[in-house]
Amino acid sequence: MVGSAVAYPRVTAVNESTGAFWRVFGMILLTVLLLQILSNWANDLGDYENGADGAERTDRMVASGQLSTAVMKRAIVALGALAFCCGLAAVVVAFWESSRLVEGIAMVGLGVLAIGAAYRYTAGHNPYGYRGLGDLMVLIFFGWVGVGGTAFLLSGKWDETWLLPGTWTGLMSTAVLNLNNMRDFNRDADAGKRTVVVALGWHKAKVYHLLCFILGWLAWWVFALV
Repeated sequence: MVGSAVAYPRVTAVNESTGAFWRVFGMILLTVLLLQILSNWANDLGDYENGADGAERTDRMVASGQLSTAVMKRAIVALGALAFCCGLAAVVVAFWESSRLVEGIAMVGLGVLAIGAAYRYTAGHNPYGYRGLGDLMVLIFFGWVGVGGTAFLLSGKWDETWLLPGTWTGLMSTAVLNLNNMRDFNRDADAGKRTVVVALGWHKAKVYHLLCFILGWLAWWVFALV
């Protein structure tokens, strides 16, 4: 949403018709929703396989026994394929008339990386979420890639100032992740899941949470001034 908001004025400044804008926007929105669901399902699977979730987690599909790991893995693969197709369609529509092959390939590559990042957060061998890298990946993919990539696809142009609202979005998303990790602090520590909260400790994690908000809003205010 933030990426489309910063791109819209640039699009309307050079085009009277916004039909293509809204078509690409719809495909991007669907892709993002699918990636979020994929991330949640992979987290459900990964935390069970790595011992962070047990049978006491009745809110988790795999840990509670409502779904087997095999079924969840097949669902994740199917959802990943659907997300890829939606993202590919957005890129094709965005660059079809301009025939910008290099940019198109780059955007498809970012999409593949986003799918991989959504899965590898807690799933697979040696997931990065267990090594304290989840916050950084959220900042990159929910923030800079999400906002900058969306704005670039919609406008066909790049503006480095878009990294500022991307920082805001990324840090707000990081704050949400940090809050979840604070809730799961004891369980994660016992399971060897070294999140930023586990690494910092409970009290420093609260300071870190506040810094996410302060730095995020600072980036937004700077963007409003440039």
